[in-house]
Amino acid sequence: MNHNLLQFFSYSHLPEKMQAISKMFYDTAIKIDRNINNGPEKTTALRKLLEAKDCAVRATIWKSDADLQDDLRETGDKSEQ
Repeated sequence: MNHNLLQFFSYSHLPEKMQAISKMFYDTAIKIDRNINNGPEKTTALRKLLEAKDCAVRATIWKSDADLQDDLRETGDKSEQ
């Protein structure tokens, strides 16, 4: 039976760019689930991998401070119209 945390490694719902990143973590999670005995350390390994996956996926949409300022300016300009 699959570990409950594997549900959070699904990636088909993500945009293509994020899918490529997320799939690497999914593949690793599957290997961990198949090759490591159930127990608290396996759960911790999967949870920390999930944390890393979330960070890596968010990194694909990360914006620099300058980009954020530009976005805020554009949003402000649109609301003033």
